[in-house]
Amino acid sequence: MRQTTRAKTVWHESGATVNLLERRKETRRRAQGVVQLCFEDPAPQVISAELMDVSASGFRAVHHCSSLSSGLEVRFTHDLGHGRARVVWTLTLPGVVQSGFLIVGS
Repeated sequence: MRQTTRAKTVWHESGATVNLLERRKETRRRAQGVVQLCFEDPAPQVISAELMDVSASGFRAVHHCSSLSSGLEVRFTHDLGHGRARVVWTLTLPGVVQSGFLIVGS
């Protein structure tokens, strides 16, 4: 599968813009709904996030938890599935946090 790279500008309602390099290998579909994320860092935590999009191997969500850092493993549940996922990236903007997750198991 050929990997495409293209620039993407993300705008946030606060007026902040961020230029991102698009390196997705899989097609993503828009999604919506609540996703519950459970993790221990170091104490057990459960957060509610808003699902943004999904692919065959992962998903992206927006939330308000700045402690979701790359490499952290979480348990997730949303309308389209459940299982374990690893945080691949987190982008913190004024008032909102986005994270990308790679599904690692059921």
